[in-house]
Amino acid sequence: MLAVVIITITSMGLMYGVVHARSELRALEIKERATEELANYMEHWKGRIASGNLSTGDKTGDYTGEEIYLIGDAHSDKSVTAKLYYSMDELDSQYNDPNYESYHLKVWIRWHNFMNTPESAAHQNQLKEHERILETVMLVYKV
Repeated sequence: MLAVVIITITSMGLMYGVVHARSELRALEIKERATEELANYMEHWKGRIASGNLSTGDKTGDYTGEEIYLIGDAHSDKSVTAKLYYSMDELDSQYNDPNYESYHLKVWIRWHNFMNTPESAAHQNQLKEHERILETVMLVYKV
């Protein structure tokens, strides 16, 4: 009888460890995917600034966010969505050379539903918002 109790407790601990490790690996996968998307988004805007192909709407930034899928797609049962944002400020300084323009570019990504928990009222305490931020200053020389 004692052996059955010990084996039961051990197997419960083992199962808990496996589930925890799997959820941590999934969380790491989502975080890596978010970082990859964020780096691509930063490169997109750096290219737009370097080419000079910016409208006045582009210079105001995007605070509503562009929705992307980190895991799955729109038709998938298990998908993790994220939103990409950016802000762009033209920097003015008395020390800047008039032959170039400088921009402060900030991009960030936010995502919810980290471990694919159900989005019901009973599980709201398990949902957490995650965010990653990249910032840079770009100089564009006038030719």
